[in-house]
Amino acid sequence: MFARILALTLKELLAVLRDKRSRFVLIGPPIIQLMIFGYAATFDLNDIPLAIYNEDAANGEDTLFHKAAEWLQPLKPPLVALDITPGRGVFIPMFTLGGLDTLPTGEVRTAQGDVIPGLYAAGRTACGIEVSSVARG
Repeated sequence: MFARILALTLKELLAVLRDKRSRFVLIGPPIIQLMIFGYAATFDLNDIPLAIYNEDAANGEDTLFHKAAEWLQPLKPPLVALDITPGRGVFIPMFTLGGLDTLPTGEVRTAQGDVIPGLYAAGRTACGIEVSSVARG
């Protein structure tokens, strides 16, 4: 039975390959699809953290960065990133709500609020507000 199916398949394949138009119908679409999908499809996973963050924001928790629920808000593309490095790009006094959690003494706290013994934050890691190239908080 298998030999008959193989023989029939071989006969039909040879018949298709003899005709110029049939060859194009058989070979053309896969080549066109390969070229189109080669440019359109990607395995780039850049948006996965954004999807996780948006899901966490909808649930009121941040499993990646442990940001407080009151600061969580789902983000919708397109997003813009500005180069705010002093001396390059646009200069905007900025602050971050996602930095280290510190006490006024500079001690760093865990996501649960416990002090990490011997770990202190100073400068921009502690406050993040820049005024006249001096971090203040």
